[in-house]
Parts: sequence; structure tokens; C-alpha cells
Amino acid sequence: MSPSHNRVSAGRQLREAQVLAQDSAIATAEAALAQVAARTREPRPRLPDIPADAEFNGELLRRVRETRGYTLQQVADRTRISSRHLENVEADRYTALPAQVYLRGILMNLARELGLDPLRVSRSYLALASEKSGKK
Repeated sequence: MSPSHNRVSAGRQLREAQVLAQDSAIATAEAALAQVAARTREPRPRLPDIPADAEFNGELLRRVRETRGYTLQQVADRTRISSRHLENVEADRYTALPAQVYLRGILMNLARELGLDPLRVSRSYLALASEKSGKK
């Protein structure tokens, strides 16, 4: 075989390897997408009946979480909120909660994860926390 034939053969092999690598990457991405799509199609358990004027306290948030079938650790992992903060929210330990600006973010993330209206939950809980702890 001539050296030019070896270069052509090597070039062809390189192109084939690049195509195989690309096909493999596409297949991996499609498989990951299918997994995400399957998770989003999972039906959520029905929420408990929540009256329009309900105050969102820790007990109600805990009941919603449990109705959804989530453990505290699952919610912590999915939202990246520390389980200690989640425990304090659910136990209405207002003095152990972080500053209001951080608490609002925690409540908004928690509400989204539980399929609740984030603004309604944060406003209601923050009003309760402010009232109970004497802070404004």
C-alpha cells in the first residue's frame, strides 16, 4: 500500500469515528430527555382541599408535601433547600428561620415544588411569621 492510500484510509476512519461519537452523544441526550419527559408526565396526587382564604402555615405545607408523597429529604434534594430550614418552616419555628428575604425565596421554591401558588404561599406564611414573632 502506498503512503497516500494509508492517509486516505486514516482520514476515512477518523470521519467514521467522529460520526459514531456524534451519534452516541445524540443517543445519550435523547435517552436523558426521555427520562425527564417521563418524570414530568407522572401524575401528581391530588392536593388536599385548600380554601381560598387559607393561611399557609407549616402544618398545611407539611400536609401538602405528604399528600404529594414527598419526604422532607426529597424536597430538600429537589429544591436545594436545607432540610433544617424545611423542618423549621413546617414546625413554624419562626425564630429559627432565616432573614425574611431568604425565607421568601425558600417559601417560593417550596411552593413551586409542591404545585402551589408561590406568591400566595410566601405572602401568607410571611404574614403569619411576622405576626407570631412580633417582627414587621
